[in-house]
Amino acid sequence: MIQIKVSTNSARVLLGLRKGQKRFSYALSNALNRTADAVQREERAQLERGFLVRKEFVRRQVAVIKPRATPFRLNTTVAVGQRERLLLPHYEEGGERTGFVGQNVAIPVGARPSPRSSIPPRFWFQRLFPSTTAGRSRRGAIRSYIVPKVGVFQQQPGKLRSTLLYLFRRTVRLPAKLRWLSLARTVVRREWAPNLRREVEETWRRNVPER
Repeated sequence: MIQIKVSTNSARVLLGLRKGQKRFSYALSNALNRTADAVQREERAQLERGFLVRKEFVRRQVAVIKPRATPFRLNTTVAVGQRERLLLPHYEEGGERTGFVGQNVAIPVGARPSPRSSIPPRFWFQRLFPSTTAGRSRRGAIRSYIVPKVGVFQQQPGKLRSTLLYLFRRTVRLPAKLRWLSLARTVVRREWAPNLRREVEETWRRNVPER
């Protein structure tokens, strides 16, 4: 989450209008929301540049605007979703991912048909091993089995070989590659003043008769 203070002096010309305080508040809230929308667009584009995004759910968790500004609440928040197991916030400053269950992180290898595809449900770890953790050796569904500290394999039918489905790692380094805070500051510096000026000018035109 980021909080940025902005100047509102240019909107004070509206205070001289009839119901000026109300119009002033509407102009400010509209400008705030326009600016928040611009931050959201830029940060979602940054995600697409930095990651291969496979699920729409992840896109929806980037730059969530909540709450939006209103004339009665002149602030808005742009934040990354804080859902359980959502790793996006960790890519701002970097960090280490550990296993959600057990001692290892299971990295999909053969479980994913291609780099751009999601893992088919039949290869979901919890379906292969519904009652185990990655630290215990046991056989699972569809000829899968765990080799402790190595990974999950699938025995190929009629062949003396196996396919590596998941590779085990104690931790996985999450690089600081999003830089959303600095991007948000850049967007606000670029967008806030023009948005506010546009709202003031539109409000003025609507409420001051031409001479």
